[in-house]
Amino acid sequence: MYLEKVVATGSSDLPTAHTYLPNTVIKKSLKKAQKESRDLNSGDVEELAKQTNLSTEDVEMWVTHLHFVKKRRQAAATRKQKSARQKSNDKVATTGNEFGRSLYVWWSRVL
Repeated sequence: MYLEKVVATGSSDLPTAHTYLPNTVIKKSLKKAQKESRDLNSGDVEELAKQTNLSTEDVEMWVTHLHFVKKRRQAAATRKQKSARQKSNDKVATTGNEFGRSLYVWWSRVL
């Protein structure tokens, strides 16, 4: 009977509850802690465990996982900037009439 009412009217009398995946909840709290320039302490981990219905060990696992993902992305961005800088330097070196310099750049890449 109640289900038919909900289907017919499109609304329910029950309060709506939003559920989020554990990684999004933990990621948001990590960003908040980062903005405050602090690390998550044991109290924060316990609070996250209550919010996500996970054990504290699982929350700590998620925190370390997301921390390492962030580190890897930062390292990849740094490598990308470095290679872009190197490519632009190589392009400048090979555009002029400096054949010896362009040959040197090419040979250093071969080695």
